Amino acid sequence: MHILQTDFGILTILVIVITLWFAFIRSNLSSESNWPLIYWTGMVAYSLYSADLIHPYIMFGGTFLALMIRFEFLTQKIIRFLYVLEWFFFGYIIIRGINYVFN
Repeated sequence: MHILQTDFGILTILVIVITLWFAFIRSNLSSESNWPLIYWTGMVAYSLYSADLIHPYIMFGGTFLALMIRFEFLTQKIIRFLYVLEWFFFGYIIIRGINYVFN
């Protein structure tokens, strides 16, 4: 097992670290914060650059979840469910990134 030391491998490690950090602070952010939208927009750009590493439906689904939570026209139970679903998306990004970097 070795670390992939290319430019894209280093970028993927950075994405993993940012995703871990963002998954931990996501519950402390207010639902009106724009940071989740900025994060998911960056992830959409990363997925366009990475071709087939991360499925585009995960990126666009995460962006959609961030928008749903941001505009909070739903009940608190549904918003909590959306938070949990978003954490599964974070987990998918982390696992796929680790699998890519640590062949």
